Amino acid sequence: FWEWGAASGVFGVWWAFTLIIISSYTANLAAFLTVQRMDVPIESVDDLADQTAIEYGTIHGGSSMTFFQNSRYQTYQRMWNYMYSKQPNVFVKSTEEGIARVLNSNYAFLLESTMNEYYRQRNCNLTQVGGLLDTKGYGIGMPVGSVFRDEFDLAILQLQETNRLEILKRKWWEGGQCPKEEDHRAKGLGMENIGGIFVVLVCGLIVAIFMAMLEFLWSLRHSEHSEVSDGLDGKANVAKLNSYFSDKLKLRLVWTRL
Repeated sequence: FWEWGAASGVFGVWWAFTLIIISSYTANLAAFLTVQRMDVPIESVDDLADQTAIEYGTIHGGSSMTFFQNSRYQTYQRMWNYMYSKQPNVFVKSTEEGIARVLNSNYAFLLESTMNEYYRQRNCNLTQVGGLLDTKGYGIGMPVGSVFRDEFDLAILQLQETNRLEILKRKWWEGGQCPKEEDHRAKGLGMENIGGIFVVLVCGLIVAIFMAMLEFLWSLRHSEHSEVSDGLDGKANVAKLNSYFSDKLKLRLVWTRL
């Protein structure tokens, strides 16, 4: 029984471990393929430029409109040609109008990243698609030769060095109630997903080792009983031989006397 139990315990635990690992991999692969087919059709500015089902535009006369109008990048030129051909329907007069149009119709609003982040933190139905199209810094316009220019420069540098600007941004831009956007693509299996099967594997191996120890002790004890039994049988055989030779000797003595 013990010989069969220890071996079958190891084989059974390893079989279950292998079966669950293969099943988990298959399920994760199926989930990945399913989520991949369910992804949104627009993931970048190139996807937006290659379709016409979703209208897109920006603030009329704003810096974003000027950026597309003067851009030499092929994708941005195609986008500007589309917006120019659809004007004035795709242009809005203010950021609030553009946000309302996004929420109420099939429309993508192109605006500055700072305002984009601000409104997304205050309306959880808004999302950003793709990365930044361009990078520009904000500045404070002053008359040429203004006496306040150096004072403003020093004050802004001091705010940057003390990290005050970053603190203010977190206070007003990241103070919304919307959670951070998560990546909804299928993720790989981690230890938190398959850690339980490793626990089962270790426990099964421990039980198998315990059964093997019991098997060894049982075999050792059985061998001791066999040796004792063999010893008793040997003593009995010696006694029989002694009795036999003793009888022979007696018979020989009797014969010589006769």
